[in-house]
Amino acid sequence: MKSSRYVQGFTLIELIIVVVILGILAVTAAPKFISLSDDADLAVIKAQQASIKTAINLVYARTQINKGASSITTNGVTFNIDASGWPVGSGTGTTMCIDLWNKLLQDPEPVSAISNPTTAVPVGWHAFGYTGLCIYGKGDGENGFTNSSGSAVSNLPFFVYFYQDFNQFGYSGTAGEVRAYNL
Repeated sequence: MKSSRYVQGFTLIELIIVVVILGILAVTAAPKFISLSDDADLAVIKAQQASIKTAINLVYARTQINKGASSITTNGVTFNIDASGWPVGSGTGTTMCIDLWNKLLQDPEPVSAISNPTTAVPVGWHAFGYTGLCIYGKGDGENGFTNSSGSAVSNLPFFVYFYQDFNQFGYSGTAGEVRAYNL
């Protein structure tokens, strides 16, 4: 009787094919996991938008209790109130938007002024103000909040607080609305 000592296993070719398949899967799946920093940046912007919106609505609720007040003090912070009852900051334009940001948020991220929303916005939080709205976003150093015609077309995620009814430059919103773009 012959005893068979034949041992079965994988050939070198089979092992190479498995390694190649695993490599293809890794190359396909890696970008999904590498882009997590972009997802985190979007989550931060969404969280700031929600915080601003909630704080604006709380201040507005206080103005409805004290009808006709030109300012409201809550938690030791005084908010200017515009004619329609929505909170605004001190000053005008971008200065007003930055002041409002600092008053609405507890321990806020530093926000800088930008004078032109169509040019590349430096890295970090920035604000731009125009009569009726405040634009807030986190710059990437490459994109602006709007395109060269001023419409809300950009790759940069941002949000807009409309403290007055507004319909210009591709932005449309009612007083008190906080609207996201590119999120």
